[in-house]
Amino acid sequence: VYEQNTEDDKSISNNSIVDICEDSDGSIWIGTMDGLNKFSPLENVFYAYKINPFNPYSITANRITDLFLDRENNLWIGTVNGLNKINYRKQVFNYHAGLLLNNTISGIAYLDENTLLLETRDGIVQYNIKNDEVENIWPNILTQQSKANLVKSMFSIDINGNMWIGTDNNGLIRFDHLTGKIVNYNINNSSLPSNKILSTFVDHLGIVWIGTSKGLCSFDSFSEQFSLHSDFNTYRNVELIYETSDNRLWLVFPYAIITLDYYQAKVNILAIYDGAPTFIDNIDKNTTYVMLEDS
Repeated sequence: VYEQNTEDDKSISNNSIVDICEDSDGSIWIGTMDGLNKFSPLENVFYAYKINPFNPYSITANRITDLFLDRENNLWIGTVNGLNKINYRKQVFNYHAGLLLNNTISGIAYLDENTLLLETRDGIVQYNIKNDEVENIWPNILTQQSKANLVKSMFSIDINGNMWIGTDNNGLIRFDHLTGKIVNYNINNSSLPSNKILSTFVDHLGIVWIGTSKGLCSFDSFSEQFSLHSDFNTYRNVELIYETSDNRLWLVFPYAIITLDYYQAKVNILAIYDGAPTFIDNIDKNTTYVMLEDS
């Protein structure tokens, strides 16, 4: 377990982890509430990147909101003060700001090899990586109620290029960037068990998985149908959904971690937090926000 040690400048800069990704060199990048960190597995040390008001090439904010590694191994960093990209060789940051509706980046997703979709509090921005320019802006996807209740981790792109945005109490939003069509699914017009969306994930076959405060459901993009997976309703709050390279889904609940091989109908209860020691003794049952399968 790696934790912040204020007396060790090679420890992680903050214990609140927002996102994790691995670059092609095997370095692990960790976004926290107080700085971007690079972890070197070979050295077993952390290098922290924080804002420096005297350096125009430093990162623009210490509070990281999202990390995204594109197909050319560029690391894009969403912050509460704009979009950054790190130059690995020079160890400097390029700032992409004035192009945004709102400088607080809530999510970053890949539309294609040239295009990022950026979620902000005031709408969605389509950003061309190659030309460093905005191609489209959709300022009215979210109602004021949805914006107020937006949850950062609810930003997923399905196989048809639809954007899925979950909210804290206003259901699930599907946005088609090609047509501009917006559909808001909720308990009144779909089989969603709750309007409080906690997690979303698109698996390798294009199934959209939705974690809610009242269980797990999925959406088949071909049949346009929701399915409720009532076997997991015992645990209710599905706080995180992640797929590993063996096509297993990992489901994180407040008191359990479960792996699910949906297509083989296999379920494995990996850990249940009931006060007894488990092999994951040091994981706080209420704060598992992100997972990464490294190389």
